[in-house]
Amino acid sequence: KYSCTLTNLEESVKLSLSILDLANKEITIPLLALVYLSPLRSIFLKSNIPLGFVTWLVGESGSQKSSISALLVSHFGDFERDTLPGGFKDTANSIEKKAFTLKDTLFPIDDYYPSQTVLEGKKMDAVAESLFGLYGDRQARSRMKQDGQTVKMGFSARGMCIVTGESFPTMAESRTARALMIEIARGDIDLKLLSSIQQEKDKLSFCMKEYIQYIIENEDSINKDNGKRVIMNYD
Repeated sequence: KYSCTLTNLEESVKLSLSILDLANKEITIPLLALVYLSPLRSIFLKSNIPLGFVTWLVGESGSQKSSISALLVSHFGDFERDTLPGGFKDTANSIEKKAFTLKDTLFPIDDYYPSQTVLEGKKMDAVAESLFGLYGDRQARSRMKQDGQTVKMGFSARGMCIVTGESFPTMAESRTARALMIEIARGDIDLKLLSSIQQEKDKLSFCMKEYIQYIIENEDSINKDNGKRVIMNYD
């Protein structure tokens, strides 16, 4: 654990920014931007900026996509590629509850792959469909209670997500339009640098802690800036 000193903060920020050098910038810039966008989600929502999109990291097996995802979410905790909190083996209902619980943070959903059976494929596609509803449309699924008369509203996503997969599901154009797809191939990642960052990844959560503290202390000014940006975009 690191104490709050300017030296330690500078080291932590440099380590986080070194993620940009893991691969080509068209890969790393949107990924790192997603990390620092996640704690701002509630503030952006106050300015009527819903952030309705799903970030989908696509790559063949061995491209290090799960390791990169784990490194990104290590800004919010201690994660490895095999301890990510979400995956396509989960049910859609489970994903929905986790998406609601993980407020203003980054939720990784790992390992969409070509299915071996029809049943397995349907399950993974159901999870993918749920994700595009939760994060793309920012809508909760309603359900009928057992009495057959009362409608129960579901949970809505309150953070951001990153999905990893060997492919992208076949979906309606209205769904895929809400996807930020980032392609990664074997050899794209600097493995030596990746290993070096992983060894010091506790500094990433320290960096995020200080960033969140800055957001808390400057929420009013951030809100005002967001309002100006929305007006400019409409103009």
